[in-house]
Amino acid sequence: PRTLQLIWHGPLVVWANGKRVLAPAAEPRPRPMARSLPVTLRAGVNRLRFKVPVGAAIRWLHARLMAPAPSARRARRAPATPLYRPLARVLRIQRALYAHGLPDRGRVAAEALVKSHPRFSWGLLWAARLDLQDPLSPKTLSRNRARAAYVAARKWHPQAARAVLQLATLLRGQDKSKRALQLLQSQRTVEPDARRLLTYARIQLYRDLRWTELAARQAAALAKAHPRWTAAWRLHLTLAREEHNARAEVAAATHLAKLDARSVARAKVWARQGRFKDALAELRRVARALGVARTRDLEAKWQRRAGRGGAGRRR
Repeated sequence: PRTLQLIWHGPLVVWANGKRVLAPAAEPRPRPMARSLPVTLRAGVNRLRFKVPVGAAIRWLHARLMAPAPSARRARRAPATPLYRPLARVLRIQRALYAHGLPDRGRVAAEALVKSHPRFSWGLLWAARLDLQDPLSPKTLSRNRARAAYVAARKWHPQAARAVLQLATLLRGQDKSKRALQLLQSQRTVEPDARRLLTYARIQLYRDLRWTELAARQAAALAKAHPRWTAAWRLHLTLAREEHNARAEVAAATHLAKLDARSVARAKVWARQGRFKDALAELRRVARALGVARTRDLEAKWQRRAGRGGAGRRR
């Protein structure tokens, strides 16, 4: 017997050697972030399977197998780890942001966190988020505070891709896309998830700088490298439309329809190309998948366009 310790913020299904040991329906609400599951392992190879929601960032899932605790006679009290205090302050910041909706309530915890643990990059990221979401602080002051926190996180951890991405986002919001691009290009990382996020951000900056041909080429390569990443395919579709590449536009919209049955991207592409009958059929399919009539306005507009097109051809 072993204990499987998990850190995950959302619904999760876990199998150990084909036996389900955790299901979302069996968990209380709200779901705990830390979980401890008893599992029984066999001699030789053991397999653990984890199922998370579509589009979830799997890099935030942390799992560790622990040996059974020693007998009570040999048990010793473990010394308190210094990591608990900064984590507690991060939780206070999160509660102020999401439970109360008052960022000012987490200000004391954020200041104490930055002062006591200046090298704790995760805490610095949350302190910066608190500054950016504080409605009582001027935007310029909030951005300056957040930028200082991101720079400090990058100073202590040069490979902290999240700090680099957030810093680039701040620069992009200030119309400094070239500086943001230089920052992203100077980042050297080997983690696959971080690499794909940096590539996505670079493509957005290429688009801001009007380098649409380069952006479209790299967006197509990124989408093909990650066939189940919806955001990459949406970006590929947008750039294909801006480049007037009809074939790539239809291919991207078709792939999006496979990823998400509720997507109306293919119907809009066909409508722009004048294929109103195909667009209407696709729109009705999406309406049936949704079970609602939210697409009624689009359907009426395209029917009028299809009627005008047919009348013009008859004349």
